[in-house]
Amino acid sequence: MFAYGKKSRHEIIELSDDTINLMLQGKFENFKQVDDFQREKSEQNVFLHVLCKTVQKENKRVYIIETIFHNEN
Repeated sequence: MFAYGKKSRHEIIELSDDTINLMLQGKFENFKQVDDFQREKSEQNVFLHVLCKTVQKENKRVYIIETIFHNEN
């Protein structure tokens, strides 16, 4: 995890391709639902890395997906 300034920071999150697919379709209302779904599907072995920027807006944290990385070995 690394930071740019005080109000935003970037983190790389490892998620399954199914989780990312549903997230991009808008099936989750918040990041807790993403995390809960991911924990249930932890046996999947296709993982992608997501670079997210988190920004504090008023009284809530907003997650912005910057990039999705796929490692093909």
